[in-house]
Amino acid sequence: MEKTFAQALPAGAMLAYPMPLPTFDAEDVELLRHYATQSSLTLSPRDTLSLFQVNVPGEAKTHLFLMHSVLAFSALHLSCVNKGKRDQYIQAASRQHQQALTSFRESVSEVNIDNCGAITAFSFLTVVYTLGLPIVFGFSSTPSPAYAFLDVLQVLRRAWSAIGPALIGVEKGKLRELIRPIPSKRRSCPMHAKGGRIIRFLEQYLESSPIIEPEYRHIYRQALAHWEHFFLNMPCKPPLWANALVWPMTVSSAFFELLMEKRPFPMILIAVWSIALDRAPNMWFNAWGKRIIGDIWDISDEEMKEALVWPAEVVGVIPPKFHPEGCVCWSCREGDHTDPTLLVRDAAAAVLVDRTVHG
Repeated sequence: MEKTFAQALPAGAMLAYPMPLPTFDAEDVELLRHYATQSSLTLSPRDTLSLFQVNVPGEAKTHLFLMHSVLAFSALHLSCVNKGKRDQYIQAASRQHQQALTSFRESVSEVNIDNCGAITAFSFLTVVYTLGLPIVFGFSSTPSPAYAFLDVLQVLRRAWSAIGPALIGVEKGKLRELIRPIPSKRRSCPMHAKGGRIIRFLEQYLESSPIIEPEYRHIYRQALAHWEHFFLNMPCKPPLWANALVWPMTVSSAFFELLMEKRPFPMILIAVWSIALDRAPNMWFNAWGKRIIGDIWDISDEEMKEALVWPAEVVGVIPPKFHPEGCVCWSCREGDHTDPTLLVRDAAAAVLVDRTVHG
């Protein structure tokens, strides 16, 4: 477990409970206040806002590593939205993050019912912190966003595998929405209808394209069926990033190994899945969705691009070829998606709209 997380990363309004920090200074107060009132809003839509705004800090009051992780995320977000103190907040984010890793290594010797929720939240915040770094420093140091993102997914899969059986404790606790979306009545929507047609196309593509390796076709079929189940059961609203991660966390090890080898069909599926990242509530690191799809598009040949048209059009990597009735691209759904005034996808995130960094 320690090795997994060690490899994961490059080296007025207070909540109604105390911070479990040996020294609780003014900077800590500021960071927790910002997390409670602003940065937590970028992690969740209104109906699940309490998960990150209340329940995660509530869990952190008895787990020092999680509290430092919360403060690191808050500081990194502040470095994005408060340009006047950018360097100060970058330093604070790095310091809090290192303290989180140190505390985790020193305090976690095993996963159990008492710490499984905190470890799951810690693993998620570790991922979003990592993904926030290129947003703050620019993607110039991340020449291949798709490959970098796959490395992050691999670390997270290892971490969740280490948590293993203890996840049942998370499913029964206050942080259950991190690993399981809130049950909702399945409803049909335009995105589902379009997705269904794309799935049928991918099924045919899988059987007929010359770039598909016959010996792996059965693995790809299972992964596509798994993605279809994930997609069609996604609520008819932008998903949580945590919920979007369910598919790559639960897809078979055989498929994930082929994905890490950058084989064509797994890369196509990860591009289609990345639409969920782009559609997630208005978060300052949403640029990853478009970056991943754009990167895969750029390295693909014409045969592979044939299967990438939909995700590339949805996120704006290429212009839509046509706009049929019921088109679900952002231009038709919300107008020009490059206009920052149109990017509020949930009222809970409205406070951040004029300070969101877009890729």
